[in-house]
Amino acid sequence: TTFKIIVQNTENKNYLINLGVSKNKIKFIPGTGLSFKKKIKTKVPKIKTILFAGRLLWSKGVKEFIECSNSKYFLNQNVKFLLIGSPDYGSSDAISVEYLKSQNDKNFTWLKKQKSLDKFFSKSYLFLYPSTYGEGTPRVVLEAFRHSLPVIAFRNPGCNDIIKNNLNGFLIEPKNTKKMINRLRFLLNNKTVRNKIGRNAYNYAKKNFSNKKVFIDTYKVWKQLL
Repeated sequence: TTFKIIVQNTENKNYLINLGVSKNKIKFIPGTGLSFKKKIKTKVPKIKTILFAGRLLWSKGVKEFIECSNSKYFLNQNVKFLLIGSPDYGSSDAISVEYLKSQNDKNFTWLKKQKSLDKFFSKSYLFLYPSTYGEGTPRVVLEAFRHSLPVIAFRNPGCNDIIKNNLNGFLIEPKNTKKMINRLRFLLNNKTVRNKIGRNAYNYAKKNFSNKKVFIDTYKVWKQLL
């Protein structure tokens, strides 16, 4: 039987190889493609917003995101932590609305899932992704890149392949919120570095994750099977 398995991260590829699947049967295509037809206007937001968006599960890092927002270093610094997403009640890992509402304060705001995140990306300084949830390639991180936002994330399958330390963001050891806070402080206080990493993030995404590139890579796989 002729077949190919498309995977979105290196960990999944290695897992299949360890199960005995031939390397020749596996194709690594990270992501599902982004549109770069419209030029995104970048502007300096008045409030230093740290954004996180996703399914509201404990394993997605919501607790760690809130821990960062509670740090004494961000008090009275015009910094806001914005969490966007709705609880996934179909999962035993879901976070309750009561918990989220109880955390709202001057530094932290929770909004339910939005139709589009574009305006929130455009008003943010950084994207924080403290997830330890196993996934292919987190599209929300690629969207942050498309909006020229540096990303700080925990080392995790999916993130490990697309976030390059000191190039388009930073990878932190899982659950190490202290180091995550230090990276946040560094980027918030270093405009030149923040803007450079943001530009790198955009260029990296455009080169590697455009709709055209992902389509061609996927088409090549199908062509080999026909």
